[in-house]
Amino acid sequence: MAFSMQACGSPGEEISKPGLSSATTMMVTATAGLVSIEAQNAPLGAVLTEFGQRTQIAFLIPEAMKSESVTLSFQRRPVEDVLQQVLLGKFYTVEYRQDGAKKVIARVDLSVPQGPMVSRASAGSPFSGVPTANGSSVRSAPTSTGNLGTARTDLELAQLEQSLRESQEPAARIAALNGIAHRETSEAVNPIIAQALSDRAPEVRAAALDMLKYSLDPVPIPALAAMASKDANPAFRVEAMILMMDQLVKDEPSQEDRDTVLSLLNRGLTDPDPAVREFASMQLVDK
Repeated sequence: MAFSMQACGSPGEEISKPGLSSATTMMVTATAGLVSIEAQNAPLGAVLTEFGQRTQIAFLIPEAMKSESVTLSFQRRPVEDVLQQVLLGKFYTVEYRQDGAKKVIARVDLSVPQGPMVSRASAGSPFSGVPTANGSSVRSAPTSTGNLGTARTDLELAQLEQSLRESQEPAARIAALNGIAHRETSEAVNPIIAQALSDRAPEVRAAALDMLKYSLDPVPIPALAAMASKDANPAFRVEAMILMMDQLVKDEPSQEDRDTVLSLLNRGLTDPDPAVREFASMQLVDK
């Protein structure tokens, strides 16, 4: 069931809400683990409050941050994906609760220092943080230039690719990924980064997803298709599908790529995870 809130009412009528000006519009919906946000010049505090009400996440927001004006547009994205993008560039902690067989986000605290924490931020996914004494995790949303983890800058691109394939430690493979993503080269690096989508370590796959998600360059659809169909983590399967849909918009895909995406969406209708089935169904309805 979808829930929504709008700062503007029916056509020709405006509704005044505390903290929202007449030039502000905001709508937040959540269904089956997927969130949509449409916000224009809305206070960050109001957006996060609505986000929290729709997803049962408690947000601790510093007063100085509540009035920050944001304009956002997300359509049917996983909760963690939307959260990391809404909080892009900010530092925060996340606490989880058990919901049946899985853990879900229960609380997000943005009162942590907003600068000196970089050294404590985890490389890879912003949702693979460093455990703290109370069981929460320190997070850092990625910036537009990539993850904040350690990057190998002392190796050539071919050496970084070899390290990505052969290093035994996930942290070393993530460091190689960061080095590849930040490398100044005319060579396309996304095909190399996409190799890590099938890495045996989930934190490495998460790091690769993050880098590809924020890249402006094309991402190989076959690599995304493999993750969408085979990854054990349903959240990763949804992320891979989202990235595939993005490629159809910002690139000039071949008919083979279009057929691959359509085939994956149809297979998603019978996925064992309800969030994957919901996403696939919504995308097919939109076609």
